[in-house]
Amino acid sequence: ESKCLYVISQMAFRIGGDNPNSKVKAYGASTLLGSHVKIDGDKVTFDFIGKKGVRQQHGTTDPIIRDIVKGKAGKDVPLFETNANKVRLKWKEFGGTKVHDFRSVIATNVAQKVMKSIPAPKNDKEFKKAVLQVAEHAAKKLGNRPAESYATYIDHQIFDEWKRGVK
Repeated sequence: ESKCLYVISQMAFRIGGDNPNSKVKAYGASTLLGSHVKIDGDKVTFDFIGKKGVRQQHGTTDPIIRDIVKGKAGKDVPLFETNANKVRLKWKEFGGTKVHDFRSVIATNVAQKVMKSIPAPKNDKEFKKAVLQVAEHAAKKLGNRPAESYATYIDHQIFDEWKRGVK
């Protein structure tokens, strides 16, 4: 469970679980298979179908993640011998509330980095364009749509300084 949580904390993956009402078989961190993972030197690549049938393709050079997955990468076996409920319980043992909160923290961090790299907007039109650009980067990291990243994951307080500067 701890290893699964580490992967979630670094990759912003959803926790996973079985949804019998889903139209497609979707995966999250707790349900990933070794066949969803490829190791090429220092690079670890995850490629799987996530929520709503959205293909998730994410890579990392994190040596801890590489060590976690190396024995099962490329194999048709569960990556973790656990399930979503056990992972949630482990997170509560660590003092966490919702595993889902990792995604919000990561999306907000990505958004803040993007904000530092682009000029502050000067008017409403520029503000909307800049917020969309920020949300697009967060969405890419989370593997969802920009509107979802903005509405659900990015802490809107990070835009306060921009709002004050908009005329």
